[in-house]
Amino acid sequence: MAVEKRQRDRRYEDYMTNRILAIFTYAFLLILGLMFAYRMYSSIDTMFAIQKVLYVVAAIAAAGLVASIIWELVGAKRELKVICGRNLAVACAILAVCAFCGAYFTSNGIRMMYVFVPITCALVLVYLLYPRDFFFTALVMACAAVLLWYMSRATGAGFIWTRGIKAGKALYGTIAAIVLLAAYIVALLKLKKSNGVLKIKGAEREIFPKGAHYLLSLITAGVTALMVLAGYICGGTAAYYLVFATVAYLFVLAVYYTVKMM
Repeated sequence: MAVEKRQRDRRYEDYMTNRILAIFTYAFLLILGLMFAYRMYSSIDTMFAIQKVLYVVAAIAAAGLVASIIWELVGAKRELKVICGRNLAVACAILAVCAFCGAYFTSNGIRMMYVFVPITCALVLVYLLYPRDFFFTALVMACAAVLLWYMSRATGAGFIWTRGIKAGKALYGTIAAIVLLAAYIVALLKLKKSNGVLKIKGAEREIFPKGAHYLLSLITAGVTALMVLAGYICGGTAAYYLVFATVAYLFVLAVYYTVKMM
């Protein structure tokens, strides 16, 4: 029994190691592809060709996403295998987003993907290595940092708001963020009452592990809402510095959870 348990633990450790290496390799290859596409956009002779290629890649990745989901749902289960429907679905989704944004927004989209790829891969690593409650906290803070960065470019400095399309989008983003954070807080309270278990179609599924820090998650949601409101009300300069405050807050939480896991 003890020997079988050690073998299972060893297989799981090897699987996690290979999965993490696959994530870093995939992110590296995506960045290389984005750099190549950005270079092609710098020349008038190749910019239209690379745009068409990116649209084709986005379509192929979207088809791969659908096929991977079908494989995961109806195909044979591949336990502790890096190449499986679930992992391929995530890889195809990231590739589809990168290719479509690079094609639709051209060079500006490529620059956005330079940020999107590391953030997404970091969130995947957090999902794999840390408790589920910290993953949702990291996801909320990452989305808030992106929104605050957009506000820093779309709104005016100080308390004077810039009129225009970008400022209007910043307002809509702020409203959407507050609504989503309110829904997130309601979901946290519901999960706390049910000890992290959620009933889906009559079946119970554990969303948060036992001993999850609901109070810390609720405080984080409140702090995030205040940061988003402050970023929009106080203007672009404040929003810019709040991006760094968000990252610093997330770093402190990461250190806390890392120490707690030791």
